[in-house]
Order: sequence, then structure tokens, then C-alpha cells
Amino acid sequence: MVVTLWGVVTLVFLLGRLSGDPVALMVPEGTPPADIEILRHQLGLDSPLPVQYADFLGGIAHGDFGRSILYRRSALDVALERLPATAELAVWAMALAVVVGLTVGVVTAARPNSWLSRLAVFLAVSARATPGFVFGIFLILFLAVALRLLPTGGRGAPLQLIMPVATLAFVATPTLIRITRAQMLETLRQEYVRTARAKGLGTSAILWRHAFKNASLPIVTIIGIQFGAMLGGAAIVETLFAWPGMGLLAISSINQRDYPVVQCVLLLAGTWFVLVNTAVDMAYVMLDPRSRRA
Repeated sequence: MVVTLWGVVTLVFLLGRLSGDPVALMVPEGTPPADIEILRHQLGLDSPLPVQYADFLGGIAHGDFGRSILYRRSALDVALERLPATAELAVWAMALAVVVGLTVGVVTAARPNSWLSRLAVFLAVSARATPGFVFGIFLILFLAVALRLLPTGGRGAPLQLIMPVATLAFVATPTLIRITRAQMLETLRQEYVRTARAKGLGTSAILWRHAFKNASLPIVTIIGIQFGAMLGGAAIVETLFAWPGMGLLAISSINQRDYPVVQCVLLLAGTWFVLVNTAVDMAYVMLDPRSRRA
């Protein structure tokens, strides 16, 4: 985890320095070159790259992610103000994706040759091939513009949460359906499942108590990956629905060359992804006794 986080920090630093010179956007047109150099010195941008990297690592170690060029205050404070909005969106979207994905995956695996199962697989594959922003635009045109049932964007009212959550969940649900269905189909072919049926156990007990538990490890992995990606990948959804989260902040900061904020947002998203996947690894120990013996 530590090595991965160091890699994220290094990559974010390099990408920030390759994005352009923010000083050119900060100063008004016609500013004397001497004043530009003074500002560049104040920001530490005139130092050699290794020195900037060492200062960057030292600042992170002390919780200092730099000062926002646009907001004129701590970049960490600016990013943390937007974190609750993105976390709210990601948690609700992941909950919806898990409920729909696991339910549809398990039910279709129980009857793999039924028309309902084939229809679910077709819809899952079609949804997986459809970009999330296309689905979001469709929701805006249908529910907000045509039917006038929901607001087009913003945050604050429960109705404003529906379309962003549905759009973000739309990206993760097809993968969960396919993985759950495939793992359940493989598990249901095992001998212990046939033994359970021979003993007279009901279909529900076989599916959820026995088969699903043994098929859960790859499913938990996918859930962790999707949940980690949601926090860092919500930029398009937040921009589409004017949701005031870290994704929207990152987009606006990129446009303004406010790389301290961009670096902070990327580092928070990368840290979140690493921590979620570490939690998934720890969950293996609880789900699979063989992990504890190993």
C-alpha cells in the first residue's frame, strides 16, 4: 500500500508539472517579466525539478498540499470541502449497483436458460458498451426536460440525487451482473450444491447461504474496484449534473491551471482507491478461512 501511494504521489507530481505554467494565467496581460519571476520564485517553480519534488514530498508529510492559486487558500481545505458531496454520490451509487447487480446476477444464474436471464445478459452487455454520460444525458432529456419530474442539477434536495446516482450506478452495475452471474454458474456446478439439493434444501437457501458465499471473493474484488473508481471517476457525472464534488473541482482546476488543487484531488482519490482495495484484501481473511491459514 505504501509503495502504491508513493507511486501515486510521484505520478501526480509529474503530471502537475507537465500541465503548463500556472503563473501565465495568474498575472494580467502586460505584467513585467521581473514581476512574473518574483511570483514564480514565491511558488517555488523556479527550483530544479528534484528540489520541487523533495519539497512536495516534505509538504505532504506535514499535511501541506500547497496553496490554491485560484482560491488563495489551502488546497487541502478546498478539496476536503468537496469530499462529502462526492462521497455521498459514490456511496449511494455503489449501494444501488450492488443491490441490482447481485440480485440480477444470482437470479439469472439460477435459471441460465430462461428468457429473463438472456434478456438480463443482453441488457447488461448493452449497458456496458454505453458510456455513462450518454445515459446521463438521456435521463436529463427524458426526466428533467420532457417530463419535468426532476431538477437538471445541483445538490441539496433529495430529488437532485436521483439522476447522478443512477448515472454513476449505471457504469458499475453491468460488470457486477456479469461477474456475479459467471461466478454463480461456476459454483452451482460443484458437487456440494448437488448434495444440498439431494438433501432437500430450498433454492433460496442453496443460492444465498451456500453458493453465493463461496462465489463472493471475485465479487467482493469487483465491488472494491468499482467503489474505489467511483470516487476518482465521478468527474464526468458531477460536471454533467453540476454536482459540487471533487470531480467538478478537478475539472475547473485543470482549466485554470490550479495544479495544487488538482494534485490534492488526485492524491485523495488515489489514496481512497488504495485504501478500499486494502480493505478488500482484509475482507478475504473473513470470507475465506484458507486465507487465515495461509
